[in-house]
Amino acid sequence: MSDAQSPGAAAPAQKPQKLMVVGALMIISGLLQYPVACVASTVFVTVVGVVMGILTFWAAGLGAFCGYCGLISYALWGLGAIEILTGILVLALPKPPKILLQIVAALEVASLLIGGLPAAIVGVVNFVLMRDPEVDAWLAEP
Repeated sequence: MSDAQSPGAAAPAQKPQKLMVVGALMIISGLLQYPVACVASTVFVTVVGVVMGILTFWAAGLGAFCGYCGLISYALWGLGAIEILTGILVLALPKPPKILLQIVAALEVASLLIGGLPAAIVGVVNFVLMRDPEVDAWLAEP
């Protein structure tokens, strides 16, 4: 019997496969954010600007201001970078912090408000995968 394996030693806990899927989905979603952000921001700026410009033609400044509100869609680029970095951390670290995964998944779901449909779908899937008893127990271990 070798020194590396003693009869009473427990095998090291393997990272759950579902957690690896969470990391991969975050990377893929992060990469998708860049083309989605370009389209969403263009659509939001154009539609919101034109509609509000027509509805508030008497207050041209208000219509222009509302058009610039669509620029918030550019936050999807930042979310994409956060998703990519978090996905890499999930795959690379032996035990990623659970709170980080929950925060990023919540941001992904919230991105639906600014046009991030792919990220919102991935966020919901990630929440479901992280609620799996095996993944939850593994992340809760010290």
